[in-house]
Amino acid sequence: METKTESIFSKEISPFKQLTMIGGILLAAILLAAVAGAADTPFGPEYPYILSTAFMMCFAIFNSMFSLSTNNLNRYWTNSMLCYIILMVGSALVSYLVSGISPMETGYKLVYMALTIGYVVFMGIAGVMKRLMGFFDREQERKLAGKDRRRRRKRRKN
Repeated sequence: METKTESIFSKEISPFKQLTMIGGILLAAILLAAVAGAADTPFGPEYPYILSTAFMMCFAIFNSMFSLSTNNLNRYWTNSMLCYIILMVGSALVSYLVSGISPMETGYKLVYMALTIGYVVFMGIAGVMKRLMGFFDREQERKLAGKDRRRRRKRRKN
């Protein structure tokens, strides 16, 4: 018996589910780092911001990849942008509350801006890829339909 394995990237996963998963893991990691005394490490009190930006980058990459399997790209993009903003503001707020230092004081304002620009670029690339995949699928279907018509014509003539 042959089992068919399906890739996780072929499933349509809501940006809100992604936000819940990434945000929950991020919150746990920041709180665990605070309890473990990450402020005493070489990273210093900016450690929550390092975690925040790392998880934001993970969200950007995975969210862009999951957008390839969605049926309604515009709605997915709208929800994705909303989730990204929630993640950015929420992670900055939690990082501020844990470290006591604002993003403006740490220099992470520029990192947040760079991540946001990168996220928009990732989503744009994913959108172009999705549209190209749709175009090539339609062209392939059209060619296959044309071959079927030619085969039927040949059969009728014979």
